[in-house]
Amino acid sequence: MDSIASPQVATSASAPEWAEASATSGPPTPGGVPTPASGDAFEGSDASEGSEGCDDGTHTDGRPRSTARQRAERVFPDVAGQRSLATSAQVREAGWTHSAMRHAVRRIWQMPFPGVYAARRGELDEATLLVGAALWAGPRAALTGLIALRELGLAVTGTCEAIFLVPERCRARRATCAGRGVRVVRTSRTLRAARRDGPVTVADAARALADAAVLQPQPAGEIEALTIAALQRGLCSPEDVATELRRRPRTGVAGVHEIHRGLDAFPGGAWSRPEAVLRQHVDAASDLPEMLSNVQLFTLDGALVGTPDGYFPSAGVVAQVHSRAHHQGTDAQGGSKWASTVEKDSDYAASGLVGVAPWTLHQRPGVFLRRLRETIRQGTQRPLPPIDVRPRPTN
Repeated sequence: MDSIASPQVATSASAPEWAEASATSGPPTPGGVPTPASGDAFEGSDASEGSEGCDDGTHTDGRPRSTARQRAERVFPDVAGQRSLATSAQVREAGWTHSAMRHAVRRIWQMPFPGVYAARRGELDEATLLVGAALWAGPRAALTGLIALRELGLAVTGTCEAIFLVPERCRARRATCAGRGVRVVRTSRTLRAARRDGPVTVADAARALADAAVLQPQPAGEIEALTIAALQRGLCSPEDVATELRRRPRTGVAGVHEIHRGLDAFPGGAWSRPEAVLRQHVDAASDLPEMLSNVQLFTLDGALVGTPDGYFPSAGVVAQVHSRAHHQGTDAQGGSKWASTVEKDSDYAASGLVGVAPWTLHQRPGVFLRRLRETIRQGTQRPLPPIDVRPRPTN
């Protein structure tokens, strides 16, 4: 991926690798534009549009008033990719004075973030709020953390803070809009972009994972699941993630340990966290035979039977994790992925099938292992099914 040209900052020898730790917060500033709550004239700006003036076309203090033609020609700037939002600088370039902007905010506009305007009232959707946050963070900022992973296509649950990285000479700030927090943190390292969409630049997946692990504590297992999902979808490679972790000294953070667990599970064939837990329990049971993860099973005439989560070739037994969280939505034909997953189990009729839910793997693994041992024992006492086992393609 190409480097972001604008946010590149030469790393200082005296600056720590993880310069974000020095992030501080302060009260949001409106970038020189008066807040809509103020009823007084902003110091150094024009008086309000409806103030009394002299007959010679000036305000009472001698400053020139806007003419009717100037007011009629004012148009809210429509900037491509900004979802009908504009910064205070863009609005002023379109001919609006400070007092006219303040007057518009009182009547028909809103200011979702300091110095960022929308030319209408009403609730703004998630995509628009993210664009507004990026405009507030500045043109040199790159989105990272959980929201960046969501923008890259991973399933991130709940409402979380949007974090933007900026060069270390920029200021660390915080803001809030509609209950959603936005934070700007500094970094001494060069940023790499995974995607650009209008004013929103998204950091690469490896960086976003590591930042989420350090800056946004999550429930146990969440970062591990995101790591496996990012690797599964090809958003980053294990080498990218390992390199990113070597570049930061905070190895004691719990989320970083989860990234390492995800890295360990992925080469073993796990394509989700429940599958990684299945692998861990099977490997820990020394009396169980070898289990192959995510291999493809074919009939002898070449028809695909399926790709089970685990397969015991010495007994012809399939282990399958039934997780709604990883089989939600619809497939290319419009059918339910969950229904297809359950119905697919019938294709393993020639083999012994042991299904398990993620809750059982976490809370009652002994129950699952007892069932698995019994099914394997029965499998070794009958002829093996006519199955051709092949590695699963990596792309």
